[in-house]
Amino acid sequence: GGAMKRAAPGDDTGKGQQRDVGQCFAFKFVVPELVGRALIGKAGCNVADLRKILTSDGEGDVKISQNNERYPSLPDTEVRAVLLIGPSLRALHEALNKVFSVMHEVASKRGWQDMDDGQGGVVLLTIVPRQVGSAIIGKGGENIKKLRQEHKVKIFLEDGSSVLRGEQIARVIGSPESVQAVAAVFAAMVSELESMPASYLQLNMHAAGGKGDGGLGLHADPADKGFYEKGSFKGAGKGKGPEKGYEKGFEKGGFEKGGFEKGGFEK
Repeated sequence: GGAMKRAAPGDDTGKGQQRDVGQCFAFKFVVPELVGRALIGKAGCNVADLRKILTSDGEGDVKISQNNERYPSLPDTEVRAVLLIGPSLRALHEALNKVFSVMHEVASKRGWQDMDDGQGGVVLLTIVPRQVGSAIIGKGGENIKKLRQEHKVKIFLEDGSSVLRGEQIARVIGSPESVQAVAAVFAAMVSELESMPASYLQLNMHAAGGKGDGGLGLHADPADKGFYEKGSFKGAGKGKGPEKGYEKGFEKGGFEKGGFEKGGFEK
């Protein structure tokens, strides 16, 4: 069955260990484009592994957004949203292990630069239902303080105004191990919800506009290194414009070749 094999970190209530049939455990987060591609893997090998882990003892799934989609509150950032759905918290934890091992692989080749806060910490943007956002903070900020101390991480909840209704981004910064541990705690908190908001089980990404040239003036401050450095402010311009049309048309097979030069006026 989908019973949990061991209590979740930070979950000593025992609640949420056994769920009604059809109730699922889910966790959603955002990673840089490069990590998203690696999570899919060559010929989809990694995403297949994740799916296998998440369906090993019940119903589960993994969803990874397309590379031309954007999360509503991160419109200028090339990211992939990842949604893990599993029959148990154990399956989610195993899937998170796989996710972080893929991240380590990417980092071993390139360093953590795509997920670096500039001070050697790894940044993970987790997406949680709003009720969980409140629970992460806790009464008078008690819980977030405890999480920060216990796991030696920084946790910031983004103001929800620009985020999808009902969702909040919780940014976790620390060592890869501590970030993973906190992600597991958040996943446990999501599973505690009486009812999972239906929108949480969707990726809710928007199609992005084209990469216009309008973005050069928007470039990030050099001091603002780290997660947003690459591909963040690609430009507010829409569409590819005429560069693919006329310009290339003229160059190849246009006036120059097959036009004036050959078979045209000259010959």
